[in-house]
Amino acid sequence: MDKNLENLRLLGVFYYVVAAFAAMIALIPMIHFTIGSVLLVVSLFNLRAMFPLTLVGGVFVLVASFLILLGAAFGTCLFFAGRFLRQARHYYFCLVTGGVACVFFPWGTILGVFTLVLLSKEEVKALFTTEE
Repeated sequence: MDKNLENLRLLGVFYYVVAAFAAMIALIPMIHFTIGSVLLVVSLFNLRAMFPLTLVGGVFVLVASFLILLGAAFGTCLFFAGRFLRQARHYYFCLVTGGVACVFFPWGTILGVFTLVLLSKEEVKALFTTEE
């Protein structure tokens, strides 16, 4: 049992690391957000080219905002999954987050596969508290 608990704690630490990477990568669309904001500000002062600049700037800002929020939510879920794995709580949240982490190639895929393999063992499932 101690080996499984140690594996859960180590996996939780790896979740913290991947959550930090995901949060940093989620900030890449800030470039597009900045470009879109500049286009929106320029369209305010140039009335002839107002509609195309406003449309393109608005699309840039909306898409970048969505991607930043999605990445931040993903990083937050990874962080809490790492915390819950270290505490051996919220089994299904950790299981679903491990499955979703497989999308974040290559580190999330490795982390997700290890999570799914570890959490599929009956003795590991028994370690989780039944407060859910």
